[in-house]
This record gives sequence, structure tokens and C-alpha cells, in this order.
Amino acid sequence: MVNTVFYHLYAVRNSKVLPKFSCCADYLVRPKYVLDQKDDANLEEFAESPMLTEDNWYPINVLRNSARLFVPKHRLMTLSDAQFMFSFNFDESVSQNVESGLIDLRRDLLVYRIFEGYPDEELGYPLSKQELRGSIDAQQTRLFHEEAAPESHWIPDMKTWLGTTTLNGTVKYRYSDAAWEPQFVAQNTIPFHDEAFPYLIRDNANQRWELCRAGYRFKVLNGAFAIHPGFKSKEDAQSDQDDRTVVLARYAKAVHNFNNWMDLRYPKTTNKCPRMKADDKSRRAYEDRQMLELYSSAERKLRVEQMRHEKEEEQKRAEDDRKWQINVEILRAIKMQENPGKLPEPLANEEANNYE
Repeated sequence: MVNTVFYHLYAVRNSKVLPKFSCCADYLVRPKYVLDQKDDANLEEFAESPMLTEDNWYPINVLRNSARLFVPKHRLMTLSDAQFMFSFNFDESVSQNVESGLIDLRRDLLVYRIFEGYPDEELGYPLSKQELRGSIDAQQTRLFHEEAAPESHWIPDMKTWLGTTTLNGTVKYRYSDAAWEPQFVAQNTIPFHDEAFPYLIRDNANQRWELCRAGYRFKVLNGAFAIHPGFKSKEDAQSDQDDRTVVLARYAKAVHNFNNWMDLRYPKTTNKCPRMKADDKSRRAYEDRQMLELYSSAERKLRVEQMRHEKEEEQKRAEDDRKWQINVEILRAIKMQENPGKLPEPLANEEANNYE
């Protein structure tokens, strides 16, 4: 009987500019809970708390990749938490840049800045540059995960970006920090996420790593952004860190295999992108896991050898018993010939064994 069901929410937003604007999010849905499509489900009721064990981890990238299979290959898309709210004229900003002729969708990623915050009592969540500036000044909005993981979403020149009013235009940034996880709009022809990475440890960043190695350019949109409800604290980040410990070995192995694959697939960009590294704790966990696997393998090999030896010994004993029984019958026959009419006495084991 299934006690819990993992449900990957896949939403499609229709617009004139982006007919298939895709968003993805991950939630743990309780059994027998049915979403009523007639009303807007309150996503906050769904706790993002997937089960995490060494051998049974939440398949986040399998689900991300599966969601993309429903999007036509050359459509524009973005993969994000379904709770993100996109700024006014987001579609128009993307459209103007694509139509400007300065964007090559075969190589360019349209990055948009992301924030987190709380709604204003009158205006709600800030969805324009003007509202965003006011919300930041009022300390109601800040960089997404500014306290929990600032290196993951920080983009330089924030003040300059806040001061721009045009929807068109982008600023190119070099992918120089492996911790950076930019959100972007791109064609559905980009590489898929690496499914070997466990949930909560660079499961999203690994795609950005490959995009850099594959030669994609990261261009930040001047006129588009998104905002996520609420602040994520250091305590929340520490809770995630505790969950990560059960899959550290799997992460280190994924990084090792990923780097080997990137060097094989993109040999010309080896020195153009930051090298992916597992931290010391992850490497130690991976090394311990390897030793355990080697020990287990040696133990299994020894056990198989013991079983083979035991089987050979059993077969040898059975063969010796069969030969002994034949010898007994032969000796009994000989004694009956020597003493006709007299039943022979039982033979001793040594006598039968010594007979050739």
C-alpha cells in the first residue's frame, strides 16, 4: 500500500508571445488528495518535504526532464518553482529581445533576476521595477535566498539594473562561479539535467555547468524578473543541509562522473568554465562508500568461493560413499563364493575402504 505520493506539478501558462510557458515545482502530496481544477489550489498547503534516503532519494531531475518532454523542441520555456510570480510585461521583454536580432536562441540564455519577499498591504507583491525598488527600500523584498545561499543567485550591477526602464536590452555575464544557478528562458533544445545528482545538492546547478561547457552565453534581461513568496532563513538552509548528509556520497560520485563526461564531450572548453568540485565531507563520504563497496564485493566473492568449496566437498563425500557401497557389495559377493551357503558377516569400514 502506498502511503505517500510524489507529485510533480507541471503548469502551462498561455500567452501571445510564449504559447507554451512552462513552470515546474515539486511537492509531496498526501494520499487521496485531489486537486480541484476549477479553483486555484493554494500551493502553500503542499509541503515541499520529499523523503531522502541513501538508496531512495527524490528523483527531482527525472521529473524535470520528463516535464520537458511535453514542450515542443523549439518552444521557449523556463523551469522554476510554481510559486514564482513573473513581473508585468515579462513576456513582452522576452519577445522584444528575441525580435531585436541580437539574440541567438541556439546559444543565448535569457537570464532573469529572482527575488523573495512579502506583499505590500495595498499593492501586493511587486511586479514592476518601480514597485520592486520601493519594496526593497522597505525591506519587504530581497535577493532570492539572500540569507540562505546568496552566491547562488547574486548578479552584479543591481543598482544599475534597478534604474533601467526599458524592456529591451540584455547584459552578458561570464559564468565564472560554479555556485551560480541563474534562472533563464531558453529553447527546449538545451541539455537536460543530469539525473545522477541527488535532490538538494546542485541538482539544478549541474545543468548550468553543462550549458557553460557547451558554449552558451548568459544574458541578463533588463526588463524582466520574478519574485517568490517569503524569506528563506539560515535555519531553513541548515535544515536542508542536514537532509543532504544522507546523499553526500552519491553527490561526490555524480560530480566525478559529470566532470569526466564534460571533458569527453566538450574538450575545447575545459579551461573556460569553473571546475565542479565536491567538498571534503562529500569526498570522504564517497571514499567511505567505495571502501564499503569494495569490502562488500570482497566479502561476496569470499562467500561465493566458500559455497563453491562446500559444494565440491559435498560432492566428494557423496562420491566416496558411493564407492564404499560398491566395495561392500563386491566383498560380500567374494565371501559368499568362498563359503557357499553361509551368510557373510558384516564388513568393517576399513576392509571395504582398502579394497581395490
